[in-house]
Amino acid sequence: MNTLLLLAIVLFVFVMGYRYYAKFLALAVFRINKDASTPALRRADEHDLVATERWILFSNIIAGFGILSVLGVAVGVIWGWIPAFLWVVAGSLVAGGTFALASLWSSLRRSGDSLAGIVYDQTGIWGAFPMYLLGVIVLLCLCALMSVLLGQLLQAHPEATWSFLCLVIAPFVLRRGFGTQANPTLLIWLNAGIVLFIAGILLGQWLPLSATGIWRFHLGSVEILNLSNELIWATVALVLAYKSIKAPVNLVAQPRGAFMGVLLILLVLLVVIGLILTPSPLVAPDFQLDDDLPSVFPLLFLAITGGAISGVYALIMTGPVVRQIKQQKDVPMLGYGSMLTVGVLGVVVLLVLCAGFTTQEEWLSFYSVWPDQASLYAWLDIAVVKLARFVAVVGIPYSLAVAAVAAVFAGLTLIMLEYALRTLAYAVEEFVEDFELTTLFSPHYRERLAVGFVAIAALWLFQADLELKHWLVFGVANQLFAGIFLMVLTLILLRIARNALFSFVPALFSLVFAIWGLIWLLIDWWQKQEWLLFLLACLIGVIAIISLTACVSAILKVRQQQASAIPLARASR
Repeated sequence: MNTLLLLAIVLFVFVMGYRYYAKFLALAVFRINKDASTPALRRADEHDLVATERWILFSNIIAGFGILSVLGVAVGVIWGWIPAFLWVVAGSLVAGGTFALASLWSSLRRSGDSLAGIVYDQTGIWGAFPMYLLGVIVLLCLCALMSVLLGQLLQAHPEATWSFLCLVIAPFVLRRGFGTQANPTLLIWLNAGIVLFIAGILLGQWLPLSATGIWRFHLGSVEILNLSNELIWATVALVLAYKSIKAPVNLVAQPRGAFMGVLLILLVLLVVIGLILTPSPLVAPDFQLDDDLPSVFPLLFLAITGGAISGVYALIMTGPVVRQIKQQKDVPMLGYGSMLTVGVLGVVVLLVLCAGFTTQEEWLSFYSVWPDQASLYAWLDIAVVKLARFVAVVGIPYSLAVAAVAAVFAGLTLIMLEYALRTLAYAVEEFVEDFELTTLFSPHYRERLAVGFVAIAALWLFQADLELKHWLVFGVANQLFAGIFLMVLTLILLRIARNALFSFVPALFSLVFAIWGLIWLLIDWWQKQEWLLFLLACLIGVIAIISLTACVSAILKVRQQQASAIPLARASR
């Protein structure tokens, strides 16, 4: 199969989907009021609620979710290119884009309410509180994964470290180009940021920056803690993320996210040019369903969490994103459009991973066995190396291409970490305010508690060695969360007499595979005596069942009320 033909088909389908299906959803199903005000305008606070130009916010969103798409596809292609390709394309076009758009709509119709508030309004406390707990688990898992992966990425590619550190400087260079109105100097400041980024790559070739040594802690003669030098970079990432979420969103987070969004688009363009200049056939098998691999169903849907249905999308859309929307007419672009863009990234990465090897035998040497004990970073590093190969085709030295791709991935990981941490901080604040505990905490308590919880989770991951099984824990919690919230969206549509099939069908699909995946993991971890992961999966399952039961009960009640109202309406005629 020709890679360029596949990419052209995807782009055409996505453009048509955005042009017609997104418009249909916005006008006919959700009926978004384009003239309605937004929380960022009504309750502007110059910190979290900041009205933002749509292209800046769009760049932030695709930069945040880019790393999830890359990592999910890097794992998902183990079953061949067709299953991963179909799920990314169909998942983005039909399910994921609808989910992202509906999440934004559900929050805006309640004046920017949080996801927990939306669920409480529909199902009561028995649906909302378990959903809140499940969301916190999803965010904690994601933040811990991102911080550990970032540490491993920078430690493995010291030549990319200086470019990553330029991300700290870039917001201060770029922020003069951002404001509530479009600024003609924005392009100048973006160019300045890119110059800093390139300077960091060149400096890294001459003077790579890495951390050495192992931190060991003993109690008497017994070693109680053994921390790798990767922890240093993870600590730096958490400190940077803490500084970002503590500052007003338009001072650090927005410039950094917009800058990384532009770099991500440039990287994709370079890779596509490389694919054009060196046409490479797909050497990966169409399907790889060997006995050495677990079943593609349900694990494919747990592994690919970006560019498809993803609970994290709902959490972040109803958290930081909804607080920055300037106009409601931007919702289709920010919801559905951003999901399709992340899907394009996933397809490009998939094509590179399936065409970036010389022969099928070489591909099988990487992807022939299910590496359930392998480092999760190894999958990400394959994507770094193979993307760099096609970037180098345009004339960039391969060593510089590797450094550039690694630096971009590090930046994307940091943006995702900041987004998830900010959302977790909002969840902490909501809990403290609902239980009237504000007098117990000092200013910036939400940011400190969020970072503290993540630091503990990341420390455990460093001790446990980040592996594929930890990614699957996040995947099953993420899919369960998405499926339940899609059921909540179904309930909302039923109550306002709209066509609920657009959310119910993806909800049913997501829940079936999420529950199937949970059962598969429980059996697998029981047999392997992975007791901590087994108990965590049990906790996730119990929480999800309680929330789902409350949601289904509310749906049945609404359907019963609507059915009983029909004879009364006919009798009144």
